[in-house]
Amino acid sequence: MKKYFVLLATALLFASCTGNSAKKATAAQEADNTKTRTEQTAAQPVAGVYEGTIPAADAPGIATTLELKADKTFTLSEKVIDRDAAEFTEGNYLVEGDLLTLTAQDGATTKYLLKDNTLQRLDAEGKPLEGETAAFYNLTRRAE
Repeated sequence: MKKYFVLLATALLFASCTGNSAKKATAAQEADNTKTRTEQTAAQPVAGVYEGTIPAADAPGIATTLELKADKTFTLSEKVIDRDAAEFTEGNYLVEGDLLTLTAQDGATTKYLLKDNTLQRLDAEGKPLEGETAAFYNLTRRAE
């Protein structure tokens, strides 16, 4: 009886160690992927001016210009087409891998996915926008 108990205990110990190795390998792979994405983004200059026309319910659109400065600050200009007034927002930004987070002076945050020379707007949960107008929420880097 003791012989079977020792065999069972050894088998359980081996099984738990094997599962741990798989978890460690998965965690290491995820860390490598994050590091690679961070290195790719670091190689891609983020600072610059991005532009686009965002949909508006009661106007032809909102002319949007986002200037990301090298000191990690931003200025966002939004002007409703066919109207005189423009709205300006300033704050700081943070780049984590391919995720850009704007934090306005009032604490409001906006997220974008960095894709080459385009910023793709994300929803509040950090997921890509969906629907027919989703592509119209992208900002494209202005050629310098």
